Amino acid sequence: MSEHVSLTNAASTGLSGTRADFVDAHFEACRPSYEAMLLSVGLRLGWRVLDAACGAGSFLPLIAGCVGPGGSIAAFDLAPDNVAAARALVAGWQGACPAAVRIASLTALPYEPDEFDAVWCANSLEYLSDEELATALVEFRRVVRPGGLVAIKDADPGMWLFAPGDPTLLWRAWEAASRVSAPFRGCLRTRTMRRRLERLGLVDVWQRATASEIWAPLRPVQHRYIAQQLMQMGTLGEQGGLPPADLAFWRRQRDPDSADSLAADPELFWCEGHFVTVGRVPDART
Repeated sequence: MSEHVSLTNAASTGLSGTRADFVDAHFEACRPSYEAMLLSVGLRLGWRVLDAACGAGSFLPLIAGCVGPGGSIAAFDLAPDNVAAARALVAGWQGACPAAVRIASLTALPYEPDEFDAVWCANSLEYLSDEELATALVEFRRVVRPGGLVAIKDADPGMWLFAPGDPTLLWRAWEAASRVSAPFRGCLRTRTMRRRLERLGLVDVWQRATASEIWAPLRPVQHRYIAQQLMQMGTLGEQGGLPPADLAFWRRQRDPDSADSLAADPELFWCEGHFVTVGRVPDART
């Protein structure tokens, strides 16, 4: 694996932050808030649900619990290595609902109109351009039946914090990374998703912010995730032209096992911000 891929946690697609071990660690590090966000959507027993851009499949067991044995799940991801990981996960299910995982793109869903009761898409739309995002949202509406749900969960970097340390380090890193990383720029649209779903013609649209807070002492998976995330942020920020005065801090994050890494600080506070946005496809009674 090249240094660039290693430092930016990229899957086989080359997209930063999509490698299976990284997304799994992210999910486990933030599991309580991630589970609460999925459960807030309103998935029901017996439903057919599409997990769009499922990554390594971290949300699939929770979706299966929501829809029960009488429901079903379809899932896809763009990265073949993530699809392989998700298929291995569902292959070991006992008594859960049927689940099929394939390679596909957010902008050209290989499913029939009205095929699903709901679409769930987490941590993925940030990778699309504005034009691709518009196409993906139209595709979500197309494959969801009248009365069904389109549910989106994405991060918003404006709500991220860490301490101890100068908070402006993070702000400048985001700004620098956004100059070289389309996903970082894409995260800045997350707070607009409610209006986008309303313009799409969905009804009963709501959007809710969630803060995922982690305090030291960290569990091993939390340390691994935060150290990898800091390494990724600093690498992209340096590529984007961080001020020289900031580079010493971010270069210390290159070694996740170093005592100088912020993830090893006994007073660490880490906070991530997310939005869940849900809308309903109108039916004849709307």
